[in-house]
Amino acid sequence: MIIINHPKEVTQHAAWKARLSEMTVPHLLIETLNPVPSLKENGKETHGTEAINKFLDKYYINSKKNSIPEDLSSYNDEIEIIEFAFPAFSKHMVPTPGKTRIKVLSINEPIICVGVRVRKGDIIVADGTGVLCIPIEHLKEVTEASEKFSADDKKAMGEMENGLTFTNALKKFAKI
Repeated sequence: MIIINHPKEVTQHAAWKARLSEMTVPHLLIETLNPVPSLKENGKETHGTEAINKFLDKYYINSKKNSIPEDLSSYNDEIEIIEFAFPAFSKHMVPTPGKTRIKVLSINEPIICVGVRVRKGDIIVADGTGVLCIPIEHLKEVTEASEKFSADDKKAMGEMENGLTFTNALKKFAKI
């Protein structure tokens, strides 16, 4: 992800946004009180309007070749998503905003998402290992089962700390 911080007075931000959108690069432009614009990509920061323009020129040329330049090969927005605690769960990266490509057909109606039916009121639980949809009518039984599995995990960990082998823990605790 490319993040550009710019003061209100810098008029180039509109051009930067247009170039980034054309390249379908995940990006964020933030208006800031800092008088010097900066660009951050994968933990590396560049300062000044001219430096940002040069960076975007190089990135643009390489994006047209359908490759990422060697010094940008670490391109990865995961670090920024974690840094900003942005709640993002995605199987694939969505390159451009859907505002002009997506038409809202309904709100609060059931949908099928990757083969899973999701309805208003269903509980969505997500973390780094995946996304889970709990139908609201099964919430109580799922909660009770997950609390039992969690308690068994804690018991198994305690017993393994006291010498029980992992193999024997698997035999003793069916769902750890």
